Amino acid sequence: MANDFEGVRAALARAVAGRQISDDAIGVAAKQITAVKHKIHGLDVCAYGICIDYFIGDKEWWRILPELIQVDGGQVKGIEIFPWGIPWPDILHVRVTHSFDAIPEAHI
Repeated sequence: MANDFEGVRAALARAVAGRQISDDAIGVAAKQITAVKHKIHGLDVCAYGICIDYFIGDKEWWRILPELIQVDGGQVKGIEIFPWGIPWPDILHVRVTHSFDAIPEAHI
């Protein structure tokens, strides 16, 4: 998945399809999400908001973490960090769950 606005907007719209969220709200959240400079590998709906998946290969991943959790308009609801798999133990899958002002939690 690319971090471009249209790609994130489309992925976000698919993730929240059927939940009666306006295009404007999706656009606002997509703009906030695309501000993150690290490559996004996936978006999905989680129990408490929108999950954003990243793969981090940097051995000093803890230095990158603050950049992943600081999304304008997003409140961090959870962070999961785990090795991507046995073949790639040096790559971490980081999943950050945010709720967004533009998308009320009741609609997620």
